Parts: sequence; C-alpha cells; structure tokens
Amino acid sequence: MRFGAETVVAGFLCLAGSMTGCRSGARQAARAESPPPPSAALTRAIAEGDSASLAALPAGPGRAGVEGSCLICHGPALIEQQHKDSAGWVKTVTQMRSWGAPLAPEQLPAVIAYLTDHYGVMGQ
Repeated sequence: MRFGAETVVAGFLCLAGSMTGCRSGARQAARAESPPPPSAALTRAIAEGDSASLAALPAGPGRAGVEGSCLICHGPALIEQQHKDSAGWVKTVTQMRSWGAPLAPEQLPAVIAYLTDHYGVMGQ
C-alpha cells in the first residue's frame, strides 16, 4: 500500500499532536488549563524551609558567590541535597553559568571549592 505525501505528512502531524483534529476536545481543554497555584500553607512551608536552609549555609569563602549566583534561581535546599565531587560541581556550575547564572570567572574557584567542601561526596 502506498500513501501520498499529504497522507504521510498529515499522519505524522497527527502522531506528533500538531493537528487539533487529532485530539479530543476534552484533552485539548485540559491541556489549556493552568495548574492551580500552591496553597498559602505550602508557600509558607517552602519559605520557612528555605530560610532555615539559608541560615544553615556554612560560612566561608565562596558563600557570597553561592548566595548571589545560585540562590537567585533556586532554594538552598537544592544545593544541600547534592553530594558531588569537585568535577561534578565544576560541571554543574558551568552548566548554570551557560543558563545565565551571574557568576564571574574569578568567582569560580571559590564557589566550586565552597560547594565541594560543604556539599561534596559524603564520606570523603
């Protein structure tokens, strides 16, 4: 059986979900709705957890760089749960800089050393 180019393109678009006629109306409506905002209690709990995590960040060279560059996008709890060696932190910091983290090149050694010393591989 041979299909014309129009049939192949239409089938591909349907499979890719690009044609509105290929989806049911209910699925389209559900996809268009935005999720409900978090409750006030959840928002408060997250803020309290982040405040406690921020207070728990150890003092030392590199902390200011972490606060000014890392915490503008995510909370300190995300850093706390990471346990990477120096190479892992270099990779992460490099990736975050490529995504726009405002970290100057001269800050890199101190920030990576701080992260490795305080949030390195456990047991080392």
